[in-house]
Amino acid sequence: LRQVSWCVTVVVVSDDPAFLAAFAEWSLKGRLLVWPTRLLVVTRLPLPELHYLHKLLSTTNSMLLMVQDTSGKFRCSVYMYLPYSSPEDRALSLASWTPRRGLTLATHLPLFPDKYTRFLERPTLAVATEALHSIEVKKKGRDGEHTDNMVDYLGKALNFT
Repeated sequence: LRQVSWCVTVVVVSDDPAFLAAFAEWSLKGRLLVWPTRLLVVTRLPLPELHYLHKLLSTTNSMLLMVQDTSGKFRCSVYMYLPYSSPEDRALSLASWTPRRGLTLATHLPLFPDKYTRFLERPTLAVATEALHSIEVKKKGRDGEHTDNMVDYLGKALNFT
Protein backbone atom coordinates (compact mmCIF):
# COMPACT_ATOMS: atom_id res chain seq x y z
CA LEU A 1 0.00 0.00 0.00
CA ARG A 2 2.76 2.44 0.96
CA GLN A 3 4.66 1.81 -2.28
CA VAL A 4 1.74 2.46 -4.66
CA SER A 5 0.41 5.64 -3.10
CA TRP A 6 2.07 8.59 -1.42
CA CYS A 7 -1.00 10.03 0.31
CA VAL A 8 -3.57 7.70 1.85
CA THR A 9 -6.10 7.90 4.65
CA VAL A 10 -6.28 4.69 6.67
CA VAL A 11 -9.30 4.15 8.91
CA VAL A 12 -9.09 1.40 11.51
CA VAL A 13 -12.32 0.54 13.32
CA SER A 14 -12.12 -1.87 16.24
CA ASP A 15 -13.05 -2.38 19.88
CA ASP A 16 -10.64 -5.30 20.20
CA PRO A 17 -7.56 -4.26 22.23
CA ALA A 18 -5.51 -7.18 20.89
CA PHE A 19 -6.23 -6.21 17.28
CA LEU A 20 -5.42 -2.53 17.89
CA ALA A 21 -2.17 -3.42 19.67
CA ALA A 22 -1.14 -5.77 16.83
CA PHE A 23 -2.04 -3.14 14.21
CA ALA A 24 0.07 -0.53 16.04
CA GLU A 25 3.04 -2.88 16.36
CA TRP A 26 3.01 -4.03 12.74
CA SER A 27 2.41 -0.53 11.39
CA LEU A 28 5.53 0.69 13.18
CA LYS A 29 7.62 -2.37 12.26
CA GLY A 30 6.59 -2.31 8.60
CA ARG A 31 6.71 1.49 8.32
CA LEU A 32 3.24 1.39 6.77
CA LEU A 33 2.37 4.88 7.91
CA VAL A 34 4.73 7.35 6.26
CA TRP A 35 4.07 11.00 7.13
CA PRO A 36 1.62 11.85 4.29
CA THR A 37 -0.52 8.86 5.36
CA ARG A 38 -3.33 9.90 7.67
CA LEU A 39 -4.53 7.38 10.23
CA LEU A 40 -7.88 7.55 11.99
CA VAL A 41 -8.45 4.97 14.73
CA VAL A 42 -12.14 4.61 15.62
CA THR A 43 -13.09 2.78 18.81
CA ARG A 44 -15.51 2.68 21.73
CA LEU A 45 -12.74 1.73 24.17
CA PRO A 46 -12.02 4.34 26.87
CA LEU A 47 -8.87 6.41 26.51
CA PRO A 48 -7.02 4.90 29.52
CA GLU A 49 -7.26 1.46 27.91
CA LEU A 50 -5.50 2.63 24.72
CA HIS A 51 -2.02 3.28 26.18
CA TYR A 52 -0.47 0.77 23.74
CA LEU A 53 -1.39 3.09 20.84
CA HIS A 54 0.68 6.01 22.20
CA LYS A 55 3.86 5.36 20.20
CA LEU A 56 1.96 4.91 16.94
CA LEU A 57 -0.28 7.93 17.46
CA SER A 58 2.52 10.24 18.64
CA THR A 59 4.93 9.46 15.79
CA THR A 60 2.52 9.45 12.86
CA ASN A 61 -0.09 11.74 11.31
CA SER A 62 -2.84 10.16 13.39
CA MET A 63 -6.00 10.90 15.30
CA LEU A 64 -8.13 8.84 17.64
CA LEU A 65 -11.93 9.03 17.36
CA MET A 66 -13.71 7.68 20.42
CA VAL A 67 -17.40 6.89 20.06
CA GLN A 68 -19.51 7.08 23.23
CA ASP A 69 -23.14 6.07 23.51
CA THR A 70 -24.11 6.46 27.16
CA SER A 71 -27.65 6.89 28.43
CA GLY A 72 -28.93 7.36 24.88
CA LYS A 73 -26.59 10.31 24.28
CA PHE A 74 -24.35 9.76 21.27
CA ARG A 75 -21.03 11.62 21.20
CA CYS A 76 -17.66 11.37 19.44
CA SER A 77 -14.39 12.82 20.71
CA VAL A 78 -11.28 13.35 18.60
CA TYR A 79 -7.81 13.18 20.20
CA MET A 80 -4.17 13.20 19.17
CA TYR A 81 -0.87 12.59 20.95
CA LEU A 82 1.87 15.17 20.62
CA PRO A 83 5.33 14.21 19.34
CA TYR A 84 7.91 13.42 22.03
CA SER A 85 5.21 13.04 24.65
CA SER A 86 5.41 10.24 27.18
CA PRO A 87 2.80 7.50 27.44
CA GLU A 88 1.68 9.03 30.76
CA ASP A 89 0.84 12.37 29.10
CA ARG A 90 -2.79 13.06 28.34
CA ALA A 91 -4.02 13.03 24.77
CA LEU A 92 -4.84 16.44 23.31
CA SER A 93 -8.55 16.89 22.66
CA LEU A 94 -9.02 18.28 19.14
CA ALA A 95 -12.78 18.18 18.65
CA SER A 96 -16.09 16.66 19.65
CA TRP A 97 -19.23 15.83 17.73
CA THR A 98 -22.84 15.42 18.84
CA PRO A 99 -25.95 15.15 16.69
CA ARG A 100 -27.30 18.34 18.26
CA ARG A 101 -24.21 20.58 18.07
CA GLY A 102 -22.31 19.02 15.17
CA LEU A 103 -18.51 19.26 15.07
CA THR A 104 -16.97 21.56 17.66
CA LEU A 105 -13.21 22.20 17.55
CA ALA A 106 -11.58 22.23 21.00
CA THR A 107 -8.40 24.03 19.88
CA HIS A 108 -7.21 26.37 17.16
CA LEU A 109 -5.71 23.33 15.40
CA PRO A 110 -7.32 21.76 12.33
CA LEU A 111 -8.06 18.06 12.15
CA PHE A 112 -4.87 16.15 11.28
CA PRO A 113 -2.63 19.06 12.31
CA ASP A 114 0.96 19.15 11.12
CA LYS A 115 2.45 18.44 14.52
CA TYR A 116 6.07 18.54 13.35
CA THR A 117 6.16 22.02 11.77
CA ARG A 118 6.20 23.76 15.15
CA PHE A 119 5.91 21.82 18.38
CA LEU A 120 2.90 22.84 20.47
CA GLU A 121 4.62 22.03 23.74
CA ARG A 122 8.32 22.73 24.01
CA PRO A 123 10.04 19.30 24.08
CA THR A 124 13.65 18.90 25.14
CA LEU A 125 15.57 17.18 22.34
CA ALA A 126 19.13 15.93 22.00
CA VAL A 127 20.51 17.36 18.74
CA ALA A 128 23.79 16.59 16.99
CA THR A 129 25.20 18.91 14.33
CA GLU A 130 28.34 19.48 12.37
CA ALA A 131 30.06 22.79 12.95
CA LEU A 132 29.06 25.30 10.31
CA HIS A 133 31.66 27.66 8.93
CA SER A 134 29.34 30.47 7.91
CA ILE A 135 30.00 33.67 9.86
CA GLU A 136 26.26 34.53 9.95
CA VAL A 137 25.46 31.66 12.29
CA LYS A 138 28.39 32.10 14.70
CA LYS A 139 28.74 34.27 17.75
CA LYS A 140 31.43 34.79 20.34
CA GLY A 141 31.00 32.62 23.38
CA ARG A 142 31.92 33.48 26.96
CA ASP A 143 35.41 32.11 26.45
CA GLY A 144 36.03 34.28 23.37
CA GLU A 145 35.65 31.35 20.97
CA HIS A 146 33.19 31.47 18.10
CA THR A 147 30.29 29.09 18.72
CA ASP A 148 27.74 27.71 16.31
CA ASN A 149 24.23 28.85 17.23
CA MET A 150 22.25 27.29 14.38
CA VAL A 151 20.55 24.91 16.83
CA ASP A 152 19.38 27.96 18.83
CA TYR A 153 17.73 29.36 15.69
CA LEU A 154 16.10 26.02 14.92
CA GLY A 155 14.96 25.66 18.53
CA LYS A 156 13.24 29.05 18.43
CA ALA A 157 11.63 28.38 15.05
CA LEU A 158 10.40 24.88 15.87
CA ASN A 159 9.77 25.49 19.60
CA PHE A 160 12.16 22.99 21.22
CA THR A 161 14.99 23.19 23.72
